[in-house]
Amino acid sequence: MEELFESFFDFLYDSIIIPVLHLIDAFLNLLISPLSSYSPLIRILVVAIFGALLSRILANKFKAGREKELNKEFQEKISSLKYTKDVRDNKLRKIVRKGIKQSADETYEKIILDRFFETGVSYFLPLFFFLIWLEYSLFMPENLVSLTGSPYAYVRGPNVKLSAASVYLYSYNIILAGLWIIELIVRFVSDIMKK
Repeated sequence: MEELFESFFDFLYDSIIIPVLHLIDAFLNLLISPLSSYSPLIRILVVAIFGALLSRILANKFKAGREKELNKEFQEKISSLKYTKDVRDNKLRKIVRKGIKQSADETYEKIILDRFFETGVSYFLPLFFFLIWLEYSLFMPENLVSLTGSPYAYVRGPNVKLSAASVYLYSYNIILAGLWIIELIVRFVSDIMKK
C-alpha cells in the first residue's frame, strides 16, 4: 500500500507539479524579457515593485468586508457585558458574563485567523513566490557570474555582497512599507477633505 501511495505521488510530482512549475518559470521569464538589457539589480527592483504592488492589492481585497463585520460583532458582544450588572443573582450573572466572553472570544479568534490568512496570502505569497523564482531560476549564482562576473546581485565594497534573494527581500519590504505609508497619507488626506 505504501508503494502505491509513493508511486502515485511520484507520478503527481513528475507529471503535474514539475511541468506546472516550468510553465510558470517560462511565463515569468517571458514577462521580464523586455528588461533583459538592464542589469540584474534593476530587474530585481522591478520584480520587487511588482511584488509589493501585488501584495497591497491582495491585502485590500482580503481586508474588505468580513473584518468590519467581525469587529462590529465583537464590539457589540463586549458592550453587552455592561447589561449583566442588572442581573441580581450572582451565579446567573457569572454564567451570563462567561457566555458573553466566550462568544466574544470566538469572534476575536475569527478576526485573528482572518488576519493570519490575509498576511499569509498578501505578504508571504508574493514574497516567497518571486524570491524563489529569482534566486533559483532567473539569477542563480552561476547566471549572475555569466552576466556580471560576480555571484552576487549587489556588491558594494568588500563587506556588502547580496544575493538576488537578499536584494529582493530588502527591496520588497522597503517598497511595501513605502506603499503602506502612501496609503495611510492618502486615507488621512481624504478623511480631512470629507470633513
